[in-house]
Amino acid sequence: MGKKLKAEVNILYKCLEIEIDGVFKSLLLLKKKKYAALTVEDFAGEGKIIKKEVKGLDMVRRDWCSLSKEVGNKVLDEILSGKERDKIIMELNDYFSNISQKMRQGHLDLNKYIITKQLTKSPGDYSDFKSLPHVAVALRLKSQGKSEADLVANFIPYVICFKTTLKDQERHQEEKAGGLASKAYHPDELLASKG
Repeated sequence: MGKKLKAEVNILYKCLEIEIDGVFKSLLLLKKKKYAALTVEDFAGEGKIIKKEVKGLDMVRRDWCSLSKEVGNKVLDEILSGKERDKIIMELNDYFSNISQKMRQGHLDLNKYIITKQLTKSPGDYSDFKSLPHVAVALRLKSQGKSEADLVANFIPYVICFKTTLKDQERHQEEKAGGLASKAYHPDELLASKG
């Protein structure tokens, strides 16, 4: 059908010729250049080679933790699965409940929460480090004796978390006062505090 459409359009418009760029089995289009799809790789053949393609969505960015990427991929897989809507909703509700329970009980590894962001210049050269968690962590590492050469142009890993010793009211005040950077810690800092 796509080949017939292409041929008809190309007959009518001599200055413009279209080609088939891809064939999608399923497509979730959020906006221009932001989509997730199941792409048929061998559409000229049997159409049995299917590949998931994700473009422009936040989950493909590096500055998201692996847990958020896993959850995002699970959601996309379910949405693109072709299952009935009610079944997808039930499966995702169960999945979210399970993940939530594991998070609350502390059953997920710290590595699932690590975010990395590149430090492109000296930590002291950033004017608004309070809104940049990776810079706040780099400044703390530098104050602990880490050389600037080891920090600049490298990816700084960090985790966003609250001190467990804080009461709810203190935690709320800390949230309002400091922004994300005040809650950013290098994974080694957390491991050292547990030890």
